[in-house]
Amino acid sequence: MTGIRNLDSWIRRMREDVAGLEVPQDLQARFGKYVDDPTGFVRHVLGVRPERYQEQVLRASAEHPRVAWRAAHGVGKTAVLSWVLLWWLLTRP
Repeated sequence: MTGIRNLDSWIRRMREDVAGLEVPQDLQARFGKYVDDPTGFVRHVLGVRPERYQEQVLRASAEHPRVAWRAAHGVGKTAVLSWVLLWWLLTRP
């Protein structure tokens, strides 16, 4: 039972800490223009030039809530996923 009480206490503290956070105002100014443009975000913010097939996945991510992509090993699936995550988190603070 001690572990559960400690977990409950930790969760309470985390909620209090998160409630006190404020979104920096410059995030909207800096990344807001890319809210519907993950390809532009990847090119201009991250400085990466994605391959054509990666751009298709990026565009699909902006247009659809769920995207599935099947591809061989080593084509950049994990890279695209990380780009999409960064794009989503930074354009929707």
